[in-house]
Parts: sequence; structure tokens; C-alpha cells
Amino acid sequence: DICTTPRRSPCDSYPIPVRFPADSSPTLPETLLRFRFSTLAPSSSPLRGSPMNRPRIAFTNRWMFGRVMLDESVCKDVIRCVLGIEAERIEYLNAEQVLEPAIDSRGVRMDVYAREANRVYDIEMQAGAEPLIGQRFRYYQSALDTTALAPGKDYDELPESFIIFMCAYDPFDRGIPLYTLERHCREAPDLTVDCNAHWIALNARAWDALPDGALRDLLHYTQNGSV
Repeated sequence: DICTTPRRSPCDSYPIPVRFPADSSPTLPETLLRFRFSTLAPSSSPLRGSPMNRPRIAFTNRWMFGRVMLDESVCKDVIRCVLGIEAERIEYLNAEQVLEPAIDSRGVRMDVYAREANRVYDIEMQAGAEPLIGQRFRYYQSALDTTALAPGKDYDELPESFIIFMCAYDPFDRGIPLYTLERHCREAPDLTVDCNAHWIALNARAWDALPDGALRDLLHYTQNGSV
């Protein structure tokens, strides 16, 4: 969400996430299912009783989403599932990442921020309807870009960026499971502005419009909390 929270370091986010064994390579949604949500509730809500009786926290819960996505293997799986990109090595991964383009500007708190050699990713969980999702895409993009270049650097050093909104609803009411929003010329529709900035909105409600595969499983899991 857009905020004015002071800048935080990567260590200010969440506890060290659960790690999978080095010899395992789970796929979605098996990866997500290996997290027992009922045993990962926030410390502010202490759990009592046996695991079977503990409250269940949905993947769409902001805290849970950040906690799960902080596992590098899960983050890579989601990137591969949504974008078809094999992220070789995540150099920096943080939840609740705050970017402040200027001291007197409105800051942005990104749910999950990941960076590799020449790409950055902002992955947002949007559980409730957001009527201004277009403006949020725009502002988040500006925050990513204005903090990506040091003084004196040229524009060709801007990293390729991906902003992904995982929505539990249909953000554009078209019944499409995945919206890829790129910049085109109205007068020449085949002309694409190749700026290496990509916006993707996922519609978990339309999971059944997809063929069998990891993306269908991810959206079904987001919508229903089960496989």
C-alpha cells in the first residue's frame, strides 16, 4: 500500500523464513502446501492448543503472503509460474520494502520486493477490490525507476522491472486470468514502446479458464486455499 513509513532495512521485516532441503525441488502449489499456515501465525496472536485447532491463515493474508514469499525457492517458483522466467539468483529479497523517491514525497510499501542481476520484481497481494489499481501501477513504477539509477548513470542501466498484482478478484471485469499491460501506440497498435517495464494483474477468480499447469494451480490456491 502507499504509505509514509520511514525507510527500513532488510532486517526489519520478518523472521528468517522456513527453508526447504537442498535436495528438494518442489513445484507449485506443492511448494506452498509445505508451509503449514496454521503454525505460522503472527507473534502478536499467540497460538494455543494442537495444530489441528489453530486458526488457519490464508495465503491472501498480507502477513502470510510476505512470510511465504520470503522463501527464495517459493519466490522463484512464483516468478517462473507467472512470467516464465528462471530467476538464477535472487540477490535481495524483502517483504514490506519501503521506497521513498524523495523526502517530501509519498512513499510506497511493496509487499514483496526481489532483485537479481538485471531485473527487479514487485509482487503484491490484493485481496480486496482496488478501484485505483491503474494509478497504483503507475506510482509503484515511478518509485522503482527513480530509486534504480545513481547520479550520472545512463538510462540503459535501468533494470527490467515487473510489477505483479495477485488479485483475489477480477481487477478489470473481463474474466481474463492474467492481464499483461504494456504500452502501445493508439495510432499504430502494433507499435510497442520497449521500455522494459511490465505490469501484470492476476485474476484468481478466473483460475478455471486456464489449462492445467502451475499458473492454474497458483490461482486456484490463491482463491480457494487448496489444490
